[in-house]
Amino acid sequence: MKNKDKALACLFFLFVFLFVLFTATTMISFDASGANNSITITKVNITNTEPDLHYVFITPASIDLTPGNTTKVNCTGYVYDLDGYADVTGANATFYDSSNGDTGGFDGTYRYLNSSCTCVEVSTYNASCSCLFDVQYYANNGTWQCNMTAVDDYGISDNENSTLFDVNTVVGIDVPAELDYGDLSVTQY
Repeated sequence: MKNKDKALACLFFLFVFLFVLFTATTMISFDASGANNSITITKVNITNTEPDLHYVFITPASIDLTPGNTTKVNCTGYVYDLDGYADVTGANATFYDSSNGDTGGFDGTYRYLNSSCTCVEVSTYNASCSCLFDVQYYANNGTWQCNMTAVDDYGISDNENSTLFDVNTVVGIDVPAELDYGDLSVTQY
């Protein structure tokens, strides 16, 4: 009986082995005749990266207007461009009273525009753009801001606002050097 049990156990293991072998070979195909073996080469050519305008600030930080004259205000921003600083072709800026917004045309009381700012090299990939404004003595006092836009060779742009700063109240009067009352008689007053 022992031999019969051994024979049955061997037969059982042989059956399991053949079952696993048959099942495994039907699931795995060794036939590569219809397979599409190809190599794909992908290339990407990046022609331009956009400029990154950051850290826009105003000098002087607090503006005291000059009675009867203009006060020069400088809005400066730093531009990073992976294509090199020379890729930055220009900048423009709007210097404005924040309560009136930055859209619209020039107005000596609350909005100034500069479309010809200058950009110079700081390093291989960095430029400094400067926009000058001659602010009139009658400009609104209050909280102002500068919005700058930098543009590259491909026409791609980035813009950034400065922090808020104060234009102080001007106290003064503009009196001409000469007051001419014209011809008067002694009795006229």
